[in-house]
Amino acid sequence: MRQALADSQRVQLSMCQAIASLYLAETLLPIDADEAREVAEAGLKLARELAYRAHEGELLRVSAAALAATDPAAAEARAGEALALARSLGTRPEEGHALRVLGDIQVKQGREDAARVSHNGARAIYQDLGMRYWLERIG
Repeated sequence: MRQALADSQRVQLSMCQAIASLYLAETLLPIDADEAREVAEAGLKLARELAYRAHEGELLRVSAAALAATDPAAAEARAGEALALARSLGTRPEEGHALRVLGDIQVKQGREDAARVSHNGARAIYQDLGMRYWLERIG
């Protein structure tokens, strides 16, 4: 993914840069949250400049997940942005992902009731869409 991002930057393929940033940031999340956040933020800046709204929402969600351990308030704000954008675009899978990440952040904050609401919302979307893989990954 690093090479794909570098190649797309070299030849100035902006859409590919945004997508490669998203995939690289998601890959880095369990390994290095700080680097994942940096990559997601760079991709987010590009997605916003180019009005790639769907990628913007995904990158907001990844940024939120990366911030969760170090800045829960900022993470929750990012997840809220991702959720609002997913809902405005009607991208239900991304809405489910944003709710899942929001719930995970709320768990880390000790807000079990709010987390339950968020996770139940994600569960409902995943069930409606037959997204079993993600359904099994809700906290």
